Amino acid sequence: MSEKYRGEGDRIREALDDVRISERDFVDIHGGYKIERDLGWLAGVREQFEKAKNKEGGELLEYVVMDQMVDADFFGDFDEENGEDMIDEGAEFNVMSTVMASGVDDVSARTDVIVAMNNKMLKEQVLSLDVTASSDSDVVVRKFLGSHKNKNLPRGFEDLDYVEVEEGLSRRGRFEMVPHFVVGVDGEEAMELVELLDRGKRKTLEKVDRDKRDRLIARVGYKVVDEMYKQARYIAEAKVDDGSLGVLRDYLAQARGKAEKRLVAYGGSVEDMSRDETYVMIMTMAANLRSKK
Repeated sequence: MSEKYRGEGDRIREALDDVRISERDFVDIHGGYKIERDLGWLAGVREQFEKAKNKEGGELLEYVVMDQMVDADFFGDFDEENGEDMIDEGAEFNVMSTVMASGVDDVSARTDVIVAMNNKMLKEQVLSLDVTASSDSDVVVRKFLGSHKNKNLPRGFEDLDYVEVEEGLSRRGRFEMVPHFVVGVDGEEAMELVELLDRGKRKTLEKVDRDKRDRLIARVGYKVVDEMYKQARYIAEAKVDDGSLGVLRDYLAQARGKAEKRLVAYGGSVEDMSRDETYVMIMTMAANLRSKK
């Protein structure tokens, strides 16, 4: 890691234990035997997995997405200027919570970040995110379709054993058929954002750097929401639920519109970013995979 990112990188590593789910917190749900069995399995595969993941840079990238998804309001739920406020006066929760997935779910279900949402459109909706250091849509789509591990589930879904957030869900533990997304973020942009966020916390940012930080947040936010929307169009066609997947797709369409407005407001343009039709790529690759069976 470059020396200029090291201060924020050290802070993030220190914070990871507080924001990553611990399997042993679920002994009341799963029992000690299952948890120790899962952790034993994880210990056996962790070394190989972490080498492939480029752990140091990978964790920074995942943390930035998890942290800014809430702090920067990627989905625009509380942005009255760019769209309808999503607060539901009658709901028990009006939040979006994010947390780093447990080590077991990270490896077995390709889940880096767990998102829990509760608002006017989505009721206690859990999402699984796999964060990858690439802004190439082809790479993202191939990972979305090609690394599917659970053959008992349709592509675009994962089962998670260890789910718990501070607020937004009325239960904890195992969640099945969780919509799963692969979000690609430019690694260099994310690392530059890490440095700017750290300097901002230490109040050493000049206005030009504050503007650059805000533009980067808008770019990363748009890229994340854009990829999720395109993948949600594919997931919604699975027809495995009561229609809530269609609601999720529509919610992400709204969020994408807000993210685009925010990007433009900070001097960015969607034309400057990869705007190829990822949905078509997903459908084409999925059809090719089916034809090979």
